[in-house]
Amino acid sequence: MLRIPHIAIITGLGYTFINHNLISYIAKCLYKIALVKAKEVWFLNQDDKETFVSKKIVKGTKVQLLPGEGIDLNRFSKKPMVPGVSFLLMARMLWDKGIGEFVEAAKFIKQRYPDTRFCLLGFIGVDNPTAIPKEQIEEWCSMGLVEYLGVTSDVRPFIENCSCVVLPSYREGVPVSLLEGAAMGRPLITTDVAGCKEAVEDTVNGYLCKVKDVETLVSAMEKIILMSMEQRVIMGEAGRVKMQCEFDIKLVTERYINTLHYYLGF
Repeated sequence: MLRIPHIAIITGLGYTFINHNLISYIAKCLYKIALVKAKEVWFLNQDDKETFVSKKIVKGTKVQLLPGEGIDLNRFSKKPMVPGVSFLLMARMLWDKGIGEFVEAAKFIKQRYPDTRFCLLGFIGVDNPTAIPKEQIEEWCSMGLVEYLGVTSDVRPFIENCSCVVLPSYREGVPVSLLEGAAMGRPLITTDVAGCKEAVEDTVNGYLCKVKDVETLVSAMEKIILMSMEQRVIMGEAGRVKMQCEFDIKLVTERYINTLHYYLGF
């Protein structure tokens, strides 16, 4: 209304676009109204971009692709691989993050590889329709399936102590947890869905599994378990290189600055 030039950045679609109901329809209408005056609309992955254009929420001439929100490669530096095998899932405790599939995979894996650790890190009881109750997390822990590590303002020590970062999410923008894990030299396992697949080149710096599919998740985890430590190191190094080439925070910052120069003329 004030005619201030602005750019909209869609960091992820999540629950609203996973489900197809009245709320989803209303959200799409509100997006369309909100974005009508934006000079440009930036997306973090190709799928979200194509969704908005195909559903005529935004004009194709206004859309741009941003390489995620970037990762500070100095802060998230490469760390030596730890002995043993542990899988770390960092996220809000939501069913949509694939935590149920992670726990089911843990049941299968622990039958054959009982020393394997499965760790959850993130907030419980968030305001979201797919939030997992605290009692459910506690039950999984009491069964010896997973370890709940609580919440933290610094995920680096937890990444350093794991062998692989896992996120079997149903949909994302570009998940920061995967970028952080790869930057620190850890292999990744994630789902072949919008946002997640951007962080992984399958068999190079990690593995892609099918969404809501425990069997393919177990298969990917077993490949990590059966690797030698040297093989995990090589896979982790490939992830670090991918972060340097595609997701370095310097690349994202440069994009912002160039856009400001263009529109503000300085």
